[in-house]
Amino acid sequence: MKPNEGKGWQGLSRELRHWSWKRLRPKIKRASDEKRREPTLKDSPPELDSKAISLKVHKPPLGITKTTPAQVEEILGDEEEPEDIEEKWGLMDRVRDIPIGWQILGILILAGIITQSTRMIVEGRKNREKAITINTSILEQDQEEIQSVEQALHQTIRSYLAADSLEKKLKWSRYPERVKPMMEQYYQNHTFKPLDFDHIKSINFVTFWSRPFVLLTAYTTSGDSVFMTVEQTGNTAFKVDWETDVYYLPMDWQSFIKQRPTQSLNMRVLVKPDNHYAYQFRDEEKYECFRLVSRDDHTPVYGYVERGSPAWKDLRYFFELRKKSSKQGEPLILTLRFPDTNNPKTDKGVMIERFLSNRWLYVERKP
Repeated sequence: MKPNEGKGWQGLSRELRHWSWKRLRPKIKRASDEKRREPTLKDSPPELDSKAISLKVHKPPLGITKTTPAQVEEILGDEEEPEDIEEKWGLMDRVRDIPIGWQILGILILAGIITQSTRMIVEGRKNREKAITINTSILEQDQEEIQSVEQALHQTIRSYLAADSLEKKLKWSRYPERVKPMMEQYYQNHTFKPLDFDHIKSINFVTFWSRPFVLLTAYTTSGDSVFMTVEQTGNTAFKVDWETDVYYLPMDWQSFIKQRPTQSLNMRVLVKPDNHYAYQFRDEEKYECFRLVSRDDHTPVYGYVERGSPAWKDLRYFFELRKKSSKQGEPLILTLRFPDTNNPKTDKGVMIERFLSNRWLYVERKP
């Protein structure tokens, strides 16, 4: 194998520079030795005397030195080769030494990255277009569902108002089994008044005891308005609260005061705290007093609840949460009864046995 074989162009170039330097170095050294000795006036030809004198007279300025070939040799050194700028940078060797296979692999990897990025951009656009299509579909489905709910609500109100019999009324009422005996009693003294539904003017969706309700005002073709409470029992199913519609009471307020029933009755009343402590209820440490009136009759009745009882705790908690009470009182459903006495001085004093609801709407709650 020849000396330069396998070294590549870089190795060959370095060998040539080294060989050239070895051949020229002796000549430079001899020339330097000959120049070391300065010429004198005696040894110099006549034509050089003036120049020699001028060299001695005209000295170089302070701080400027003259470099001789000998000094060049001292600066370069005896065996030091010329510095390769490419090697100092450290770049060209690396580029030249990379195998062609690795270069091709790098190109393929770069091409793969570009292809994958392009695919992700295209798929992203497709996903956005798909999302827009899905959202549009959802909006269309929501719109259809809203229309179905609205139609079901209108149909319930229309059928309820148009009912001319107990059976038809029960079909569109909440708790039909519970309110049936109430209806039978109520319509003994009241007649059915079928109404033609026209439109809904105001509507409000609320939640009572985690159950959805709709509070609305329905208008008839004759211009009459009816405030209604409607429970949503399914996606497109509604039932009207008959008890709040007719403001049901087991007996009217004046009859309740005069007859003084001693059995327990669930009464819809307006309630607010009071300090009317008298007669058998004058012990303030034992009882707490509340003023009770009816929606249609503001003749007061004073209700008393024993402190520490469940009813007292419910009433106290309810009024503690109320920042401001209405002038007439808060609409509640309370279980009331008159005490077992015929003392006329206490004819307006009733016992509060239970707190049924914090509004006139009754909801059956699981224990």
